[in-house]
Amino acid sequence: MKAKKTTLRQFKPKARSIPVGLRAMEIERLSNDGRGIARPNGKATFISGALPGERVKVRYTQCRKDFDQAELISIEKASLIRQNPACSYYDQCGGCHLQHIEYSAQLEHKSEQLRHLFDSLSQENSIDWFPAIHFKETAYRHRVRFAISAGKRGCSLGFRKGHSKQVVDVARCEIVLPGINQCLMLLRTALAELKNRSSMLECMIGEAERGDRISISLVSSHQLCQEDIERLAKLVCSHDWHLQLLLEGNLANPYWQNRSACMAYALPAENLLIRYSSLDFTQVNSAVNQQMVEQAVQWLGLSKHDSVADFFSGVGNFSLALAKYAASVTAFELIPEMLQKVLKNAEINGIGNIVAKQANLFSENLVLEDQFNKVLLDPPRAGALSLCEHLSPSITQNIVYISCNPHTLIRDLQQLLANGFRVERACLIDMFPQTHHSEAMVLLNSG
Repeated sequence: MKAKKTTLRQFKPKARSIPVGLRAMEIERLSNDGRGIARPNGKATFISGALPGERVKVRYTQCRKDFDQAELISIEKASLIRQNPACSYYDQCGGCHLQHIEYSAQLEHKSEQLRHLFDSLSQENSIDWFPAIHFKETAYRHRVRFAISAGKRGCSLGFRKGHSKQVVDVARCEIVLPGINQCLMLLRTALAELKNRSSMLECMIGEAERGDRISISLVSSHQLCQEDIERLAKLVCSHDWHLQLLLEGNLANPYWQNRSACMAYALPAENLLIRYSSLDFTQVNSAVNQQMVEQAVQWLGLSKHDSVADFFSGVGNFSLALAKYAASVTAFELIPEMLQKVLKNAEINGIGNIVAKQANLFSENLVLEDQFNKVLLDPPRAGALSLCEHLSPSITQNIVYISCNPHTLIRDLQQLLANGFRVERACLIDMFPQTHHSEAMVLLNSG
């Protein structure tokens, strides 16, 4: 049956004309994502690559009702914080956003953005801002995900171009550990020679903290033929790498692997070694993670009388360190396999005061049967609003909240403030230098 044609007039916004030619502009400040903002005639214009205080020439690319966008053509007056990017692919690759800014200025920008968000919190007492947690600005990532685009004309292995599906082929990446770059170079040659290379979608490479083990996870739309598998097996065996082959939509069950994908990283201050599998979530910046765990332990001020909840525990990144100072730690996770890994890591490190509990911490029907006087909260980007609604200052003295999304953090802090907690301390965590992504650590007290 054919659908009837509507006789109603449909509103279509009139396309705004884009000014032609070049325009000179003065850059006022940086946006949240690191773009320069100019205000010709009072209307915000966003310009990637431009910095505050610069005079630039731009070409308009998009005009909207509330703001415009333009591309940077030339710099007539450069900022003192401008630097030459370390990466030769920076202008094409969408992985990094801030390599043209000196690292100290990157930290200052991210800290200012975070403090500005905290200004919206409705509390009377001032917040004690601690120095940002950071380390090196390059060669810091121990795991990375590369996109693959392969066909008759060859194979591209790298990152997607900004706001595009196009894969920028990279010979090396300046923000990953050296072993990953060595692997990338050899793997690219092998992938280009595969018969079924056009089915390859992405590649995840991880390097164990000590640099003694490389794990490769290749995802494809269809299973590779036996000849291709043998070619890859020869490569990884010659370098003692782990390889697993995965199908799109079924990443939990590799259809081929050469050996167990067991990796490990250390928390030296706590004398801990934490084991994980190649596809488990771990913090990509090991040095920053170590500082983050140490500070979380210090901020909670643990004693042997404390009962601690570690919500969203993962493989035990915080649980094991907390358990060294507290009477007991309960690790909460949704996936049973992850809880088993927490307990296994506890056993390996000789820790016996960790309990693992399965819970959907996002559920509106969440019930917390146990009572904890101290809490470590490290949720994903969606935050933990439902959980925060259940936390009471009459039971919990301190909360350390680790956030990878400052916007959901502010939403959750508003809920915790409404419950009766107060924010005492905060700091920036620069887990991803050279990008506009920022994280935060917050200490809340019961008052």
